[in-house]
Amino acid sequence: MATFRDLRKTVRENLDDPRLAVIFFENENSSTHHFTNVLNLGVQGVLIESDKSFESGTKPKIMMKNSELNQWDTFFCRVAWAQITESEKQYKTGLEFLFPVENGAEPETGAKGEIAPQDIEFLLNTRLVKTQSKDKLCSLLNCMSRKVINAGTPFISPKNHLNGLYIIQKGQCMVQLKDENGFCQSAGQKREGDVIGDMAFLSAKPFISDAVSESEMVVWELPATKFDSACRLQPGLIQFLTGLLTIRLSDPADSEVKSAGRYLIIHPIGEGRTGFVYKGRHELLNAPVAIKMIKHHQSGEKEDFNSFKKRISRISGLNHPNITRIHMVEEKYRTIFIIMEYIDGESLESLFEKKIPFPFDTVLFFLAQICSALAYAHDQKLIHKQLTPSNIFISKGSHVMVSDFGVAAPIPKEGSLEDENSHYIAPEQIKGGKTDLRSDIYSLGIIAYELLTGRAPFSRENHHSGGMSMNTFGSTDISFLRTPDLPECLKKFILKACAILPGQRYGSVYEIIEELSSESDIFKEALNLRNDMEQEVCALLISYKKNQQSSLFRLLDDFSRKAVDLGIEVNITGKIQIH
Repeated sequence: MATFRDLRKTVRENLDDPRLAVIFFENENSSTHHFTNVLNLGVQGVLIESDKSFESGTKPKIMMKNSELNQWDTFFCRVAWAQITESEKQYKTGLEFLFPVENGAEPETGAKGEIAPQDIEFLLNTRLVKTQSKDKLCSLLNCMSRKVINAGTPFISPKNHLNGLYIIQKGQCMVQLKDENGFCQSAGQKREGDVIGDMAFLSAKPFISDAVSESEMVVWELPATKFDSACRLQPGLIQFLTGLLTIRLSDPADSEVKSAGRYLIIHPIGEGRTGFVYKGRHELLNAPVAIKMIKHHQSGEKEDFNSFKKRISRISGLNHPNITRIHMVEEKYRTIFIIMEYIDGESLESLFEKKIPFPFDTVLFFLAQICSALAYAHDQKLIHKQLTPSNIFISKGSHVMVSDFGVAAPIPKEGSLEDENSHYIAPEQIKGGKTDLRSDIYSLGIIAYELLTGRAPFSRENHHSGGMSMNTFGSTDISFLRTPDLPECLKKFILKACAILPGQRYGSVYEIIEELSSESDIFKEALNLRNDMEQEVCALLISYKKNQQSSLFRLLDDFSRKAVDLGIEVNITGKIQIH
């Protein structure tokens, strides 16, 4: 038998993508299991990582998938050594094979009540589990347990209520739902692949009154208490809730969860680093809105909900024709929904996908409007922090709208920012240094370059070199800036706005406005349009009797439709109180 020292000398295959495996510990009558990641493997053993420590000398068996043969193999092992890692209480363990790897055998199906390969394959292919990131998958699976339910068993009832969810692997059941008033209604039959109990998981309310098995069932149970305990050890695990909720919100046949306060969620629009955006409408006024659901791990990493609402309230006070307005914030389903003005247009991100350069005059027209929005926000001591094409929209008449002021996701640690938006982030931001309005100016310069060329000013390879500590024209092709007909004012703006050092950039957006206004009539014209587009706000207080409610609602509905036809935005602030 090889010693620990021998194992360390064995040439092993490091796996770029950790491989899922299951560890089994057996006694005479039963077996327990634990999901783990295989980091590398060799002829004499494997290195695994999990959230559980295994005692040296114990003899478990490990089941892992053989990708070449498309089968799961089982190996008997001995725990040779174990050590704790620096992050999130993870443990690395060396397992020594008790006989050569080539003697690995396919596991017996369901031996001693063990989970079998088909059970694991089912679970991994469910839509719900697929939403979980690979680095947190094992922690999620270890919160779940496989159960067999006999036919005719009321496994969820008022007397036996579980605040958690079930994924049905086999069999079927009948489910009844309880509404807000306590009345029950049938939710029909649930079958293989369906999830039940998930709304109680998201809202801590017992939506399901009864669930009775109609045949023998095999289910995977995930108790909320066990999941919450795991989230306290690994906060990133909470993103599972985002996957759970987006599945419900994206299902056209599911009307149970599709609201945020007085606003109905209609269909998804897009996804960003901070959350998912849906088109919605006011349930009374029928006015369109955009509803942004903040991803659970983002809302958890930010300040507490009350503090976050306070900050959003400050942003909602922005009143500028080129800034998307925020109407209100709702706390629901263990996250935050931001109700915003709906923009009937196309994002720059979508336009950039066509790789078509914009005319010089169009670029100047867009820049003037973005500069106007930034200058106004900076005057209010608000920095965008993540000015990217995904939150700049072009509507009718080439009108520009900038969204997501102050609600950008935190920048990941240096070297880990790998999405397309990384092109637009200032070097000091990526390094984790101090950011100010000049960081927004850098992003604006990159966007201007892409507007003019249809591409970013550097390749992805160059951008990620050096631990993503630098975005620089020094290592990129700047031949476009030598184009004879390129206006000198645009060339000068891009080079100065995108300087590596903040001190070499413009000191404020007003400097850009002054410079480009003096050089371009188009830029100056776009700025002057603002005076005609300034938004004014008025309030209407209505007092009415209870027996006038229906007539009032019809009046407000008619008023809203006519106002929308005129391009006037109508919102009701606060609930209508009936005395």
